[in-house]
Amino acid sequence: MHLFKLLVWLGILPQPVVKYGTSRIVWIFPKFAVKFPKMDIKKLCKLIWGNRKSWTWVKIFLTSKSDSFPVTLPHIVKVLLENWSEYIFFLKNRNLPFLFPTHFSFFGFFNITPIGENLLEEFHDPFINKKNPYVGFINVIFLQKDLHHFYNYENFCRYKGRICIRDYGSTITQEIISEHRETFNRFSQEADLK
Repeated sequence: MHLFKLLVWLGILPQPVVKYGTSRIVWIFPKFAVKFPKMDIKKLCKLIWGNRKSWTWVKIFLTSKSDSFPVTLPHIVKVLLENWSEYIFFLKNRNLPFLFPTHFSFFGFFNITPIGENLLEEFHDPFINKKNPYVGFINVIFLQKDLHHFYNYENFCRYKGRICIRDYGSTITQEIISEHRETFNRFSQEADLK
């Protein structure tokens, strides 16, 4: 993240629009976006350094999240793996039009994607909305397994004339997409949300 901040400061990159998700921060530039895992390493280092004489921080850092240690090792590993997993899943499934491309990943520390056109807000429930020809596309099973990714309209966009899912780093999301490839392909290419 600091490299991109330096490039912006030097004027090499324009000032990005920054959006915050549940586990990632996205910097949106005019032609591409960069997804970073949400973790404050600087804050974590300060907390560890400030508590270096007391070894209780090791247990807290390695096992659980608390108010004193908002970022822990399991959290860091999880968000890095989700970023990396999204890239690997895209590479293995490039022919799936439903997946929004992830062009590059630096081992999960950041992912680079193109820019997609946001869906209109009135389609905040684009797959169940009565105006949509694909009423009920996202069925109850998808929502029960992965409500966060499939119900939130901000996780989808229009890219090269098709509907794509932007956030698919979760293994549950990937399982659902793999299981229902044909349904997602058909929807991605035929849905008209304009």
